Amino acid sequence: VANTCSGAGSRNRNLDRLSTGGVCTPKIEPVSCNNAPANCTSPNICSNGQCVAQDTEPSAPGNTLFSFTLGLNGLGTTGDSKNPGNFSGSTQNPRRQTRSIKVEVFELNVTRVKKEQNGDIDFDTQSGKFKGIIDMGSLATGNYTVKVRSNSYFRKTVTSSIFITAGETIELPSVNLITGDIDGNNRHSVSDYNILADCFRNHSCSQKDLADLDDDGDITLADLNLFLREFSVQGGD
Repeated sequence: VANTCSGAGSRNRNLDRLSTGGVCTPKIEPVSCNNAPANCTSPNICSNGQCVAQDTEPSAPGNTLFSFTLGLNGLGTTGDSKNPGNFSGSTQNPRRQTRSIKVEVFELNVTRVKKEQNGDIDFDTQSGKFKGIIDMGSLATGNYTVKVRSNSYFRKTVTSSIFITAGETIELPSVNLITGDIDGNNRHSVSDYNILADCFRNHSCSQKDLADLDDDGDITLADLNLFLREFSVQGGD
């Protein structure tokens, strides 16, 4: 049978051999030629409407990767929500050099999360920001909204609309995350303040890492001051 697609019809293709009842027989798979080019001729064959080399398949796109650069308020070269560029009071060498983040992907104008993924970002001493690549798995090509959050930080929209090609590494815009969401409900509340107050100079506090907003290992007035400076922002995105 000639490996020819005329633009319509279908043909069988010998992919491999398999054992049937102890007998080695060809494995035959029907492939559609309905949308293949009319000039798809031997030695090429049509597969899923595409003209490809014999015994090969069009490769499926790999996982989509998101490349993040995040400023965490109060750390490194990131200031606070009022003065993001003034980092004179920020902790230049954070105690926790690796932070976990949650990435949420939405279709445009849709509030339900389409895809979410957890991953880690690491502190880059040269830039004073946290950087990392998060494997988002299989994500179809299209336009999306991307949001990100981390423990004690409010959820932030990284981009409200970005075109993503499946299987590519997407470098996202750099954004700063606002701190103070100690209880993790994505809004500033009395609960956040109460946790901070309970952990103040209390080394046995079970939520010490969450309340240690400046990440210097102790809950002090510096953490309280940072919390109050961020309080003008009442919640995350």
